Amino acid sequence: MDDTTKPQDASVTILADKVCKLKNRKNEWTNHSYRVIDGIIDKSQEPISWITNALDLDAYEIAYIYKQRWEIEVFFKFLKQHLNLKHLVSRTENGIKVMLYITLILAILLIVYKKKNKIKGYKIAKLNFEIELDNELTKEIVILCGGNPNKAKYLWNTS
Repeated sequence: MDDTTKPQDASVTILADKVCKLKNRKNEWTNHSYRVIDGIIDKSQEPISWITNALDLDAYEIAYIYKQRWEIEVFFKFLKQHLNLKHLVSRTENGIKVMLYITLILAILLIVYKKKNKIKGYKIAKLNFEIELDNELTKEIVILCGGNPNKAKYLWNTS
């Protein structure tokens, strides 16, 4: 492929950029061409490779796209592990945006709660936050229904 100059903001150095064909399970050559791009991560000096069918993009553009994709993967891993986002409720673009915005708002609230209360892990912070939020919502419901939350709290906390 074309030898291109390294952009100033690139965090990798491209060492090789080759177009090739791959073999399938039957050890036959495929009909499609692929690129194998080899590079080295500047900070750690670790080798890295990409395989793509994007033949029209610059090697540094492909490295940048993969870096952005990896950051998205790390973001979704955080959402799944720490905020229990198991699946998307909607398949529409708007529905997905709404769910992500709600989850991000929750993440911000949880981080603030965690720092304010000097809690290290997300699990304890999430549990405490949930209990406090539930108690506050219950108090508001009792007030809206004309009750006294202090009496209700006393009645609910009896053992």
